[in-house]
Amino acid sequence: MMKYNVSPDTLVLGDCDDCYVAPEVNYKFKKSPEGLYSGLLRILVEGRRRVRDLMKKYPEDSPEWVLLNERQRALKIMANAMYGYCGWLGARWYRREVLRPSLHGAGTCLRPLLRRPGPWAYQ
Repeated sequence: MMKYNVSPDTLVLGDCDDCYVAPEVNYKFKKSPEGLYSGLLRILVEGRRRVRDLMKKYPEDSPEWVLLNERQRALKIMANAMYGYCGWLGARWYRREVLRPSLHGAGTCLRPLLRRPGPWAYQ
């Protein structure tokens, strides 16, 4: 979503010269301004990265490390929930054109893992 600025407010249904084109689904998204979903995801991902950097300053058994670990986990869950929200039919800004590039991106990441031998491999 962040790579192609995928968001309902950046979706272009007509012609566009300065747009990202999501692979395989061929939907177009404006390069600027930053969209609602991609902007929120960027904030969550950058926040999690900062928290994880702070965690390196503390030993793993310290209360500070435990607190920061829970904070980074919460940011991770919120970022993952963004993908779920964009696919929920009841979402205020639901658009199928926004959901499909997100699902394609997830499939592109997961497909090689599912082909690896092991207990998680898809049969």
